[in-house]
Amino acid sequence: MVIDTLLNRLLVSKWLRKMNIGSKLTVGFGILVAFTIFILALSYLVSTQTISKINHINNHHVPSVLTSSRAQVNLFQMTEHTQNYLILATPKIFDSYHRSEKEFEANLTNLAEYSVLAEYSVDFTLTDDQRRLSELQEIFKQWKILVNELFVLRQNSATQTKDWINSDIGSEGWQKFNTKVIPLADRMQQLLAEIIQSQQNQLQTSLVEEGQFLNAVKIYTLLGIIVAVALGLTMVVTFQRNIVGPVDRLAATAKQIADGDLELQMPMESEDEIGQLARTFDSMRQQFSQLIDDLEHRVAERTTDLEVAVKSLETTADISRQTTAILELNELLQYVVNRIKTEFNYYHTHIYLVEKGTGNLIMTEGSGDVGRQLKARGHRLKAGQGIVGTVASTNQHFLSNNVSEFLNFVRNPLLPNTNSELAVPLHKSSQVLGVLDIQSEQLNRFADEDVSLMQSIADQVAIAIDNATLYERVQERTRALETTAHISRQITAILELNELLQYIITRIQTEFKFYHVQIYLVDKSTGDLIMAEGSGEVGKQLKALGHRLREEEGIVGTVASMNQHFVSNNVNKFLNFVRNALLPDTNSELAVPLRKGDQVLGVLDVQSEQLNRFAPEDVSLMQSIADQIAIAIDNATLYHSLQDALAYQVAVTNAYSRFVPREILKFLGKKSIVEIQLGDQIQEEMSVLFSDIRAFTSLSEQMTPQENFNFINSYLGRVSPIIREQKGFIDKYIGDSIMALFPQAVNAVEAAIAIQNEVKSYNNFRKNQGFQPISVVVGIHTGRVMLGTVGEAERMEGTVISDAVNLAARMEGLTKMYGASIAISEQTLSALDQQSDKYNIRFLDRVMVKGRLDPVSVFEILDGQSVEIIALKLKTRLDFETALFHYQYQEFKEAKQYFESVLSLDPTDEAAGLYLHRVNYFLEYGVPPDWQGVITLTNK
Repeated sequence: MVIDTLLNRLLVSKWLRKMNIGSKLTVGFGILVAFTIFILALSYLVSTQTISKINHINNHHVPSVLTSSRAQVNLFQMTEHTQNYLILATPKIFDSYHRSEKEFEANLTNLAEYSVLAEYSVDFTLTDDQRRLSELQEIFKQWKILVNELFVLRQNSATQTKDWINSDIGSEGWQKFNTKVIPLADRMQQLLAEIIQSQQNQLQTSLVEEGQFLNAVKIYTLLGIIVAVALGLTMVVTFQRNIVGPVDRLAATAKQIADGDLELQMPMESEDEIGQLARTFDSMRQQFSQLIDDLEHRVAERTTDLEVAVKSLETTADISRQTTAILELNELLQYVVNRIKTEFNYYHTHIYLVEKGTGNLIMTEGSGDVGRQLKARGHRLKAGQGIVGTVASTNQHFLSNNVSEFLNFVRNPLLPNTNSELAVPLHKSSQVLGVLDIQSEQLNRFADEDVSLMQSIADQVAIAIDNATLYERVQERTRALETTAHISRQITAILELNELLQYIITRIQTEFKFYHVQIYLVDKSTGDLIMAEGSGEVGKQLKALGHRLREEEGIVGTVASMNQHFVSNNVNKFLNFVRNALLPDTNSELAVPLRKGDQVLGVLDVQSEQLNRFAPEDVSLMQSIADQIAIAIDNATLYHSLQDALAYQVAVTNAYSRFVPREILKFLGKKSIVEIQLGDQIQEEMSVLFSDIRAFTSLSEQMTPQENFNFINSYLGRVSPIIREQKGFIDKYIGDSIMALFPQAVNAVEAAIAIQNEVKSYNNFRKNQGFQPISVVVGIHTGRVMLGTVGEAERMEGTVISDAVNLAARMEGLTKMYGASIAISEQTLSALDQQSDKYNIRFLDRVMVKGRLDPVSVFEILDGQSVEIIALKLKTRLDFETALFHYQYQEFKEAKQYFESVLSLDPTDEAAGLYLHRVNYFLEYGVPPDWQGVITLTNK
């Protein structure tokens, strides 16, 4: 009602009443159209600004992401080149590193430019990325300094990889590489990854924001349309009810469009102004719909292209990383073709490598079953043949998006659906190593960016192929050197000539897989070369036939006469070649002299079925082996000539050792008796043992001279080994007596006890044979002795000179006085230290022996006597020692009582009987004024 009232008032206006319907409609719809155009213009301007922003994003964020990805690839290459240079130290790797370094610096420069341009953006800032880039540039400066230091360190060191790695400088270089260079590389990779992620995030955020902004534009536009429709409806009500119908239908249609149905057409009921308005409105709707569609399509297209580009770069970087880590050629090529086919969804991928010598292209690896079939057939192309041959001959990529239009195209029956083909060279500088070939079933499949991408991968594959080839050569050379070293070590241990030659031939044949290996030796009488050993059945036949060559005959004779190696990689071209009927397939031959100084001992000859089999390093390797063979042959010959002399020398040495103990030589620091000089001597702390047979004189008088020698040798043959078993050595035999020396006192005592036990066993034997038993006594003293030689230049002998020797002899003599089996001095007892507790020992006396100024304490070792005697002496030991105490203090009556007590229990105790005799004497005649309890011996 309010609107109608208002309209009625408006309609009575003079200027409005004067207007006809056309003018009124014109005015009304003019207002409506103007408003609509304003809304559309506003939407168009806003959309244009949005598209401009999107283009700005694409022009800065996308290149930044791509440049960062390329920088990652170059950084990976720099790291690998640095590591490879430390291992191999080749100029190629050095140059490759610096190319990658320059590209990396260019990448950083481009990133810096994108960063500066981004500062002028209204909506975006790269403050964090600028910080990351600044840090990246600083770290790269440190990286360059460290890598240059490593390169200088490697260049100034040993050229051999194994020597350098094992050297101190090599260890320092590897440590610096692992602890400094690698962490810097990891940090730079991290910063690049952060920049990529940041740019991608900002790009995604920007696209989302602009999409939201476009949606808002749609809403505002639709709102504007609604307002315009409302205005139109108002105008319809205002101007006449007879135009309400068309306007209502027009408004209804406009409402549907405002609800989002932009495909709906405006109704065209008349040719008047309303109809014209409808047509105009519909045209604008179509333009607006097309504008929205174009914007959405462009955004989606840019997003898809960006995703494809990022994925392609990531795939390329990953392939580059993986190829640098694979050093086995077949594994490397198989990985590359399968990865490219899988990641980029190509119809077929394969790699051709250039065959040395012919220049042909061999299909080395291909994807899928077709690739395996082609590889099994040995599929190959000539240079210039087909697309692959064209690329190999021109060293330039070739792209055909319709192979049927290429006259030189060679269709493979196994690949009938190929329509597009891209081939890029695998090259090292100007040298073409091979071709990477990619085929697609689609026409127009490849674009310029595919060429760039595949060439980037091909460059990395070429480097990896070169590294793998170099690695294989290094491995083969290392194995060859190790084999050579092993052969050298083994042959030096073989001194039998036939065994030596057979081992050498077998080992060389096995390790190097030659067609035939043989060794000729020079016949000194004729100068001919006799085939001494050969490999396999042919070698056995030639050796059995006594095969020989004259000097200068064939390659072997030429080497022998020139004393120089000779190699022929095509024996058919060597006029002096003599083909052996048993070796019909020989095509290459290498012969090196076996020489000792300027003298040629023989020739090492190796043959191969392959043409061009031998390289300079093979010559060096075989000559090294030949030099070792020559030394081994000379050693074997010398060994045989020295065997007789050595056997004689051993016999002489063994004979001398029976007269001069080896231990004396050892103490004097001599290896052989021939080194002994008159007057050689040395002082040592030793225990001296004397043993003697009691009453031997009376025993020997009952035997003939022959029986005497038989008896003495039988006795000495039993006890002498005991001395050696106890680490002693016999200085001399004095009739039935033995003088022996021991480095340790405990060994001397053990030997004395063992001698007593052995004598008990010997007496059982003698008793069974009807002979009298014997009694052996032992005396031991420990002190410093002089071992040396005495005599004159024509007659000398080893001996021991010392007061300790004399005192040991006195100890042996005292055993007879005291009825002891084993007597030792106090010095020997002291040398036993804590080990004396395991022996049964009793004190005998303190005596002044002839030739000494100080008294000597004498102790008896009870061990070694019969069990009964030991038991009695241990039972009476307390009374015996008590008696000695009273004896020393001249309490002779008390001493007499105890000695008599001992004898009452053990009448065989000769020491107690001796003391009882002395006590009775002192009780009857008294004690000398200066008596100190020491008995002075007047005889030896």
